[in-house]
Amino acid sequence: MLNENCINDIMLYLESNLTRKPSGKFRGIKSKIIMENLPNEYSLDDFYTSLSYLVEIKLLTRTNPEHTDASVRTYKINGITAKGQNYLNLIHDDTQFHKARKALTFEKIMQAISTGVSILELLHQSNQSI
Repeated sequence: MLNENCINDIMLYLESNLTRKPSGKFRGIKSKIIMENLPNEYSLDDFYTSLSYLVEIKLLTRTNPEHTDASVRTYKINGITAKGQNYLNLIHDDTQFHKARKALTFEKIMQAISTGVSILELLHQSNQSI
C-alpha cells in the first residue's frame, strides 16, 4: 500500500531542493539525503517503496536509469518530470486536491497522473458515472 503522506513529502522536498547546474540539468540528490531531510519520519519500507514508485511511474528521474537492477537505496534523483510537476500542481491546489481525494482513491489519482490523464477529466468522468 502506498503512503500518500510520504509520497507528498518526497515530491515537495525535491521541488524545493533540486537545483540546476550551469548546464541546466538538475544536480542529483541521493535517496539517503532525501529520507534524512523529510519533515516526517517514515519507515524504510514506506520511504523506499514510495521513492521507487515515483521513479517507476515517471514522476521523477534518476541517474543511470539504464541500470535496471540498481537498488532504490542507491538512487540519485535528478529531476521532476512534467507528470511530476502536474502532481505537484495538484497538491498545491487545495480545492482541486480535496475534490480529487473526495471522488477518487489515491491510487486512482496516481494512475491518472502517470498516464497523463488530467485530474479534471478524471473527475468529470467520475461525476458522470455516479
